[in-house]
Amino acid sequence: MGAGGLLVLVIREEQMRRLEEVLSPGIFQAKMLMRLQGHSNGQFTQCSDTEIAAFVSSGQRRARDYGLTDFEAVGQFFELMIVFGEEFPSGQEWALAVLDRREGKSQASLIGALLQAAVRFLDEDERSRAAALATDSSLEAEPAV
Repeated sequence: MGAGGLLVLVIREEQMRRLEEVLSPGIFQAKMLMRLQGHSNGQFTQCSDTEIAAFVSSGQRRARDYGLTDFEAVGQFFELMIVFGEEFPSGQEWALAVLDRREGKSQASLIGALLQAAVRFLDEDERSRAAALATDSSLEAEPAV
């Protein structure tokens, strides 16, 4: 109890940010748009405000379906959508496997696991492409009989 018998409520900065996001989805979307424009190498410069808002809304809904509501986690989810396509995680078995095991994980832990799986997938894909390219090059280098 505070002075004079009044209950003192202390709101942490993290709680205030979350409250702001819940009470004002427009602020969340505006902040996310600024983040995306800063991280997308100009990918959104040719898009109309309506198209960008639709992307943000769709991505936010998709992230929420997997329990991601925190600004940072949703932002990283958007970055994965930019790399792997607007329908992410659909069609990405590695991502769906991570998301299927999300029970009991914090948002930070879940998005961290997704990012690690994405790096492994991209590394594996790059190795496969390099091996295919090396095979193609060696076939071209062999003299015809």
